[in-house]
Amino acid sequence: MCKRTEKCFYTILIITLIILAVLVPIMVIQIGRSISSKHTYLSPYNETEDSESEDAANEKYYTPSELSKFLKQFANQRSFLFTTNEIGRSKKGHPIDEVVLKQLGSKEPIVLTVSGLLASDWLSIFTTIELMNKFFADVRQTNHLLKKYCFHFLPLLDPDGYEFSQSLPIYSNWNKSFEQFKDNEPSGDDILNGFGSDTADNKVIKTFKNYFSKNKNNIKAVFFLFSPQEVNFTSGFFTVSHEPGNDTADESRLDSLGVNIDKERDSFFKYLDLDEIPPNRIDAYVLKEKPKIAVVNFMTNFRPTSPELLEPKSKKLANEIHFVMVKAVKAMQ
Repeated sequence: MCKRTEKCFYTILIITLIILAVLVPIMVIQIGRSISSKHTYLSPYNETEDSESEDAANEKYYTPSELSKFLKQFANQRSFLFTTNEIGRSKKGHPIDEVVLKQLGSKEPIVLTVSGLLASDWLSIFTTIELMNKFFADVRQTNHLLKKYCFHFLPLLDPDGYEFSQSLPIYSNWNKSFEQFKDNEPSGDDILNGFGSDTADNKVIKTFKNYFSKNKNNIKAVFFLFSPQEVNFTSGFFTVSHEPGNDTADESRLDSLGVNIDKERDSFFKYLDLDEIPPNRIDAYVLKEKPKIAVVNFMTNFRPTSPELLEPKSKKLANEIHFVMVKAVKAMQ
């Protein structure tokens, strides 16, 4: 009797484990699907019509289309300084939007900021929006800067990859654009490091190349936001990209500025002097197309964070980036 009872117990246990092994993955997928409509980040602005304050916090996650709508609304509410343009569309038809901060009719040199290069760098998109808001809030200093420069922002360069990285929890670390599934595995190009010949047909990369080619004669500096790929990091750092053997006066000034900033203030972003950059990375492409241009990379962990930390974290990063950007722009000639 004892042996029969023990045998029944193990039989029931095995059957239970088999059932769990089948049901648990199904439950995970269904849970992932149930949250897949919740994208990138919490909005720092309330978009409801009956809102008393346009800057009120709003627990709303954006899809790429909603982000495009938000950027247009952001600019429309500040139309005396901001405008938006659609510079192209992704393979899946999502708009790639540019937000421009300048004085009416200004043709001053462009300072460009680009984020959303890696699909899982959700925080970089939100940080760029907070950076735009920081420029708008700091009226006196911004008006002074606008006498010499226009500020252009590309908050989300890779909407397809970003959307895919939000589709299921198992893809939250996906860093490439999304093309299709091959042999049940997702495939896509590395937008950040994809400016070589192998990805010449990628629609996002072609859009950026066309945009840069169109505006390069008027672009004075480019600031990129992305998570580092090969360096272990505990906080953040910024680097000045150099074309090998062709240091310009602005690059030398920015290097000196980086050293002085570290001495002047305990900033979250520490200056890091890197001699080499990957040959197919987007900053290498920019320097190749226009050697005499200032390129600064802000690198930290821009990957997914909890909604509770997203807004304060992005504001902190935006404040730190704004501090360095203003110093850098003032240092350029």
